Amino acid sequence: MNQLAKFNFLLLITFLLVSCSKSDLEFEDQYERSLRKWEDFKRESQNSYSYSTYSGSWTGWSSEMTIKIENGKIEQVSYIVPSIAPTKRPENGWTKESFIEAMRKKGYSEEELKKVEEQLVWEKMEWTEDKSNLGSHGDYYLLTLDDVYRLAKENWLVKSKGVTNYLETEHDGLISKVGKVEENCADDCFIGVQISAIEKK
Repeated sequence: MNQLAKFNFLLLITFLLVSCSKSDLEFEDQYERSLRKWEDFKRESQNSYSYSTYSGSWTGWSSEMTIKIENGKIEQVSYIVPSIAPTKRPENGWTKESFIEAMRKKGYSEEELKKVEEQLVWEKMEWTEDKSNLGSHGDYYLLTLDDVYRLAKENWLVKSKGVTNYLETEHDGLISKVGKVEENCADDCFIGVQISAIEKK
């Protein structure tokens, strides 16, 4: 076999190996379709939109967050706890009294309630940040949808032993749920984001 033939043979083998290799990304086709939808949405909205997330815990707590983005930059973040099962948030918002009563219904002892009271937990049940104090309650939630798609590709959808990946695209093709759950995790194991709404500004 001459040198040119050897080169062409090796080139063909390399091509076949690359084309037959499996993707490291779970739901790759669905993700790519959703990414194209996101690029269209971003262009049509001029990268100005809001989206809301939801999270719930086996303990009965739930929370909702709405993030407003203007020209690709986070402008405002609003957070609220709509319920501490079985108690729903009062119409006028949580007060010390309504919060303590909700915790009492959950079975907290008087000693536990005293600790909760000392920590002023009810004051953290709803809040809003704007450009002047973004991240004052942490920075894990400061994500644009560009960040969500990036994290999905770089982390949440990467195939790994002992990990179950999730991807749902129920907002006209845009991501509604993406994340992963690690094997043998006992409680509140979902790592990712659940998006309840996406709206153009």
